Amino acid sequence: MGNIAKSDTFMATRNLRLQEDTTLSDYLDAGHRSSLQSLMLNYEITIVSGAYWMLKPSWSVSPRKIPDSMFVFPFYANLRGVIGDREYTVRPGEFLMIPENMTQSLSFGGKFAYMEQITLHCYIHDQWGRNLLSRFPSYLGQLPDLKSWVGPLKELVCLLNSNPQAGNIHGAAILREILAYQLTQWPEMLAEAPTGDPCVSLAIETMKRDFASPDLTVTSLAAIVDIKAVQFRKLFRRETGESPKRFLNKLRMNKATHLLRYTTVSVKEVALSCGFSSDHYFHPAFFKEYGRSPSAFRKGEM
Repeated sequence: MGNIAKSDTFMATRNLRLQEDTTLSDYLDAGHRSSLQSLMLNYEITIVSGAYWMLKPSWSVSPRKIPDSMFVFPFYANLRGVIGDREYTVRPGEFLMIPENMTQSLSFGGKFAYMEQITLHCYIHDQWGRNLLSRFPSYLGQLPDLKSWVGPLKELVCLLNSNPQAGNIHGAAILREILAYQLTQWPEMLAEAPTGDPCVSLAIETMKRDFASPDLTVTSLAAIVDIKAVQFRKLFRRETGESPKRFLNKLRMNKATHLLRYTTVSVKEVALSCGFSSDHYFHPAFFKEYGRSPSAFRKGEM
C-alpha cells in the first residue's frame, strides 16, 4: 500500500479522449458546448497530491474532514463511501468527488481479495472561492470508459510524485476532461456562472493577498469596500454562500494545512504565518475545523 513507483512509460503529451471515437462534441449541442467552456474556464484546478493504493478487505477510513477536495477512483472492487449524510457504493468505472471540508468515511470489504484505488487531492475554485464539486447534485461520478482511464490516472500519480509542477499541469487537464463529462450529465449546471458583485470581488482579492495579517477583519474589509459591516456580511453571503469570516478562516486553514503537510516549520510559526496572533488561538480553531490538533494532522493521524 502506498504511492505507485515511478513509471518510464509516462508521456506528458498523451492525447486523452473520452472514448476511442468520441469527444465532448458528441454529447452536447452548440449552446451547451459554449456554456460548458465558459463554466470550466471560470474554475482554477490545483492538484495537491496523488497516490496509488492496493488495499486488503476490511480496510476503512474513519469519519474525517480534510481541507481539500478529493477524487477516489476504485478498480477491481466496490468501495463504500459516506459523504455528509449521503452513502454511496462506488463500482469500478465510477468515482467519488468529495468537496473540501466535508465529513467523509471510506471502506472496502466483501468477497474481493483486494482493491486498487487512486486518490487525488486538489482545489477547484472559481475566482470567488466557490468549490465546483459542491454544486453537483450527486458526488458519484462516472468515467466514460474505464479501460482508457486506468493507465493515464496511474501515470499521473507517477508524475505527481516525481515532478509535482508538471504533474499539476497535466493533472488539471485530466480533471477538466473528467469533470466536463460529468457536467454533460447535469445540463442544469451548464448555466453561465454569475459575475458577482465588485465589492465582494475586491474583498476576496484582499483576503487572498493579506490573509496572513491578524489585523484583517470583517470590519476592516467592509471599510475597504466602503459599505457598512452589516450590509457587507449580507452581500458577501448572498454572493458566495458563506460569511466573510468563514471564507477568511478557510483561506487561513488551507494555508496552515499546506505548511503542516509540506514543511517542518513549528506549529507556532504556522499560526503566525496564517494570520493568528499566537498558537494559543490557532490550536482550538484548527481542532474545531478538522477534529484533530495541528500536530496530529502533521503526523497523519487522520
